[in-house]
Amino acid sequence: MARTDTAQTTPSTPLAALHASGRWKTLLACCVAATAKLLEPPLWVYREPTVQAFNAGWARYSVLMSTITLGTLAFLLIGGVVGDMFGRRRWLLAGLAGLMIANLLAALSPEPLWFLSTRVLSSAAGALVVPLSLTMLYLAFRGDFQARTMAIAIYISVTSTAGLSAGLLGQFMYSLLDWRTTLIVPAVLALLGLVLIAQTTEESRIAAERRFDLIGHASWSLAALGTLVGISVSQVAGSYATAIVISSVIAVGLGVSVLVWSDLRTPDSLLGRTSLPRRALLVLIVYGVCLQIGFVGFISLVRNVLIKVYDYNVVLAAISLTPLLIGMVLMALFGVRRLMHLRARAVMSAGLLMFCSVIVLAVATRAAGFYPWLALLLAVFGAANVAASTAWTSVFFNLVPKEAIGMRTGMNSSVSQAGGAIGGALTGSLLVSFGLADYLRRLVTAGVQGTQIDAAMAALNTILNPSTADTAIDPSIRDQLIAGYQLTFLAAYEQVLLIVAAIVFVGCVVVWFGLPAKERTAPTLLVEELDATGG
Repeated sequence: MARTDTAQTTPSTPLAALHASGRWKTLLACCVAATAKLLEPPLWVYREPTVQAFNAGWARYSVLMSTITLGTLAFLLIGGVVGDMFGRRRWLLAGLAGLMIANLLAALSPEPLWFLSTRVLSSAAGALVVPLSLTMLYLAFRGDFQARTMAIAIYISVTSTAGLSAGLLGQFMYSLLDWRTTLIVPAVLALLGLVLIAQTTEESRIAAERRFDLIGHASWSLAALGTLVGISVSQVAGSYATAIVISSVIAVGLGVSVLVWSDLRTPDSLLGRTSLPRRALLVLIVYGVCLQIGFVGFISLVRNVLIKVYDYNVVLAAISLTPLLIGMVLMALFGVRRLMHLRARAVMSAGLLMFCSVIVLAVATRAAGFYPWLALLLAVFGAANVAASTAWTSVFFNLVPKEAIGMRTGMNSSVSQAGGAIGGALTGSLLVSFGLADYLRRLVTAGVQGTQIDAAMAALNTILNPSTADTAIDPSIRDQLIAGYQLTFLAAYEQVLLIVAAIVFVGCVVVWFGLPAKERTAPTLLVEELDATGG
């Protein structure tokens, strides 16, 4: 008979519980393992997109990355399931070893094809590392409610920080030394994570008779995510729309096909009566995607407006986001303990409502122009992100069969990645669309006509590109073009932010009204204890 968390006698605070549990080393190991993958430099570090007005080059890059994301969703789901079926610790160690080898081979790449091949290997290894690191964290803290709550919140803060820092760290290493050195940190962290995981975790797996059921659940999630990403991104993908649609159809077709196959092998029918609460899970998938769109969209837009409108350099703009990290850490260490026994949908809805409030205030008050106020909003935004993400992760875990921990974390990771991809592609494309349309209207209003418009846009792109000399452009014309561009960029930024706020609000409404009654009233972070079959 499994014990429940409420029966545990724990220290007075989550920090004390975490320390008293003696499992902080496992938390460290899991954070290091996940960070090894998340700190890998993105591809743009090696070849940045062309500098164009309203970040058009970056928008195309984001859409292209969202196409690749459709393929990696399947690997993330499979990674968690493979761990459940054949050994979670074993496959996490294999993923870390593969990650280390991939980065070392990439540093030795003699040609681009070799380098791209190592990135494919890294993606496959990361599909094991990201979900299974969270799996091992959950398993290590089962039976200790307060310590596990703190551990999950800290893990979310660390991984969010790593994801935001990867590009800046890669740029710094590239400019300081050489492109090969950008791969040193991920390789070293993978090795360190491998050693720590080997020392602090134990092997576990699921019972053999549940394996086909796991595959069916994962396939259902892949079909839902493939549909969501395909529909969302294809609307703003431009020339990439066909590739997005085809990738989405392939992902959905694969998910449905495997779902039907597994249905024939599973006692509990996934297409009829099922142990999987599909309605609640779909609600949480939509919520998770909206959460990530809000987080990625807001942070990327704020960073861009600081650079393009308020003349911050890239490094200063990144440092300016520090209050976001402070807010996340403070919530993880001191805030989540006050949320433990609140109702699930209340915390999740409140987190997204806080997102909306921060975004609307940032627009209404032009917060980017007064940094102290922006810093406060960023800190609140970071705290809301950790609260909402921790609650979402915990409720997400409650919905999936108790023993299928790897599948839970695989779903969780894939939803987060899908939301991030949609957020980047959507906000980037909308910024280009609104900005260019408004800038062209301003040129026409100023009396610029015909071929002069093309010349003005070419001159603007030349001015914006630091690698292009603009000495031939008249200084007065240059000042007029830049002034008009900054005003237009700010207006487009505000329009897109309001759209992001609307998407976030949709997620809030969906979780408030869509969760079944049982999940609505469940304690936010009270995840059920595993029974013996969970390993």
